[in-house]
Amino acid sequence: HVSSTLDMSAYIWTPIGNSGSRYFAGEFYGQNCTISGLYYSNSSTVNVGLFGYVRGETDNIIRDVVVDNSYFYGDSRVGGIVGYGWDSWKEIASCQNKGNIEVEYYGTNNSSGNYRACVGGIMGCTYKNPSTPVNYCKMKGDITVKGNGSIAVGGISGFNCKQIKNEVTSDVTINVVANTPFVGGL
Repeated sequence: HVSSTLDMSAYIWTPIGNSGSRYFAGEFYGQNCTISGLYYSNSSTVNVGLFGYVRGETDNIIRDVVVDNSYFYGDSRVGGIVGYGWDSWKEIASCQNKGNIEVEYYGTNNSSGNYRACVGGIMGCTYKNPSTPVNYCKMKGDITVKGNGSIAVGGISGFNCKQIKNEVTSDVTINVVANTPFVGGL
């Protein structure tokens, strides 16, 4: 639980969880307290956000998190709240990202239909059906994507197998300079 506003601008941010062997599982309640000044920039890193990698536990919840004045830059699976969610978990709800995201991905197209690079204002992507529902979340900021290959970009989620509902994506600017992008407002 977060119980007060956190200014992280004096610290070097490392996303919480970064792989299938080092991941976040559990409940995180932000209580609408602002976490500001998160800055992460590494063009060769995947799974970037406040949480880089969240692994499926049916009771996983991330709720009422506000990320403000932050910047996340990576190779793929980048989101303001969660970079990559694996397997089924309960939800991401009532979260806000008021920051900027940038991805530079130079991979290949994937013939299986899965996106190699996923970028979203709240969640980069989820994988394994059914995936995480994203409810009542808001994004305000810029998303910039450069590169080639199978790239999915969305104001809320780059790729989500389940549901996105009751979201607001006002003031989102998506800039894409890429070969074979898939772009959506949500």
